[in-house]
Amino acid sequence: MQNLSAHADYTEILTWIRDSQLQPKKVFVTHGEPSAAEAMKEKLRTELGLDAVVPVQDQEFLLD
Repeated sequence: MQNLSAHADYTEILTWIRDSQLQPKKVFVTHGEPSAAEAMKEKLRTELGLDAVVPVQDQEFLLD
């Protein structure tokens, strides 16, 4: 084995969220290349109906 990664791919993450029955108010996608993060955000929105965002550095959010 040349290398090992414990990161889930987007289908595993979507399955985990769906199976967990969590209903988060907002999901922050903070990992991956910008294009991959944007794609994940869109998958979360279209497949699970979640409010997802890819924050930019120093962007602030009010959590309630």
